[in-house]
Amino acid sequence: DSVARLRIGDFLREQPAVIIGLDGSERILFREKFVAISEMQQRTAPGFNLVSNPWLFQHLTETIDRRVLSALSRENFAEMRESFSINLNVKSVLSKDFQRFDDAVDLHTGKVVIELQQMDVFSDIENFTYARGWLRDRGYQVLLDGLNPMSIQYYDPGMLDVDYYKVAWGAAFIQTDTPESRAEIGELVDKIGAEHFILARTDGEHAMRWALTLGIRRFQGFFIDLLVKKQAEKSGRGGDR
Repeated sequence: DSVARLRIGDFLREQPAVIIGLDGSERILFREKFVAISEMQQRTAPGFNLVSNPWLFQHLTETIDRRVLSALSRENFAEMRESFSINLNVKSVLSKDFQRFDDAVDLHTGKVVIELQQMDVFSDIENFTYARGWLRDRGYQVLLDGLNPMSIQYYDPGMLDVDYYKVAWGAAFIQTDTPESRAEIGELVDKIGAEHFILARTDGEHAMRWALTLGIRRFQGFFIDLLVKKQAEKSGRGGDR
């Protein structure tokens, strides 16, 4: 109830995802809009861990989805210069709230990327398949989030047929960085298509260099935030949009 009454815009943040060109330059692929859960928790339930109970958090994210869709519906999509992404539940994509959002987006669906979590997709694969088809028919791009080196060893994510696959950089990449494992990941990248692969949580130059050797040129993470900020400062915008 507290979340439903909040000004959700107060907790909306964004993080850029970029494409690195062959000349080393970067440009914005999209800006992910997300809710700062920790800040919202301090406002609504200080001292209580909202993510400790997965079922409570699932219910909470559905409430957040409704509020975010409502807030973004008031944007002027015609004047947007950059694409953005939002992370939604499959159930939310099929809701009346999303229909109202879709009406607001109108002819500008190409500027919107819908991020869906891997676990949510597999818990409702039938509705995911329907939602993915409908979204792409409307012109939205679909991104599969929550992937990691362990999960992609057990199935071919390319079979889910989305526009982007976001794989989180982490210790697992370093610990298994052998010629054999690199060859396996390279084979997976080739199967998905490097142009669909986004390395998330890119925390340093080493992660980026590792990915570039595999042809991966789409990144998101703390290190990318710094690059974008420096580029903005160079262009005289002081890091602000």
